Amino acid sequence: MNPFELDLNTLEMINDVPGVIMSHMTPSVENIPVFIMMAVNIILGFMLYTNVAEIQKRDGKDPYPLFIHCVLIVWDTLCTIMMWILMFRYDFFWLWTLFGILEPIWVWGEVKSIQAHIKTDRHEELGRFVRGGDITEKQAWGYVAIMITIAAAFWLSVSFVLGGFYNASLCVTWPWTNFLFPWLCWEHWHSRAARTGTSLGNSMKVQLTIFIQITISWLPGTWFVLMMPFLQNPVFYLVGFASSALAFVNLMKVRKLPAPEPKAEAAAE
Repeated sequence: MNPFELDLNTLEMINDVPGVIMSHMTPSVENIPVFIMMAVNIILGFMLYTNVAEIQKRDGKDPYPLFIHCVLIVWDTLCTIMMWILMFRYDFFWLWTLFGILEPIWVWGEVKSIQAHIKTDRHEELGRFVRGGDITEKQAWGYVAIMITIAAAFWLSVSFVLGGFYNASLCVTWPWTNFLFPWLCWEHWHSRAARTGTSLGNSMKVQLTIFIQITISWLPGTWFVLMMPFLQNPVFYLVGFASSALAFVNLMKVRKLPAPEPKAEAAAE
């Protein structure tokens, strides 16, 4: 079978994503492994943001580029709306209710990350867009608005293609948001390391969290694959493997870098 083609059973599942998810997330003994893997995913998901706070405190730098924050704040905001719609549509089914509560916390994490990023990293990332490289916070917020608009257009288009919020469309994209990290961040990490010669704004903990989070997003027997069996497609596994491989390369590169002087290099940027 062509890996880019979906069989009839897969198409039927994609047309009823809420039903598929609820059938695999109904409390029962056989679904216990799914719940355990879900808990691991949630913990790592929050660590992606606690890592930001730790690096900001240590180096005065954000480990992630501004663009990925803009992409994810839109996804988390739209996902919050979707979860609330599904929560009321399906009589407060526990999964929709849980993530209806958790998603706003991730939105808040992105807001705080963007605010801190503009204060500490705007010259590094956005300075090339203005003469002299001295970009103001107001100008930086303008670029953030543009990136958020582009991200919103993208995610809404994807949601429409996958059947909209009533079909839990963004749940299908859930693991793919984890795959984004190495692809959208590697150039940012590489250029910063080349410029400073240290792990400024980065750490083994950041990279290890990303590597594990990505890998448990696609391996057979993990939460997303168990909860949404229609993901079991060669293309999904190939992209997942490639993302894990790039995340591992990033991890090994950071491992070889010396630690920065506390706050000193950040101030010199």
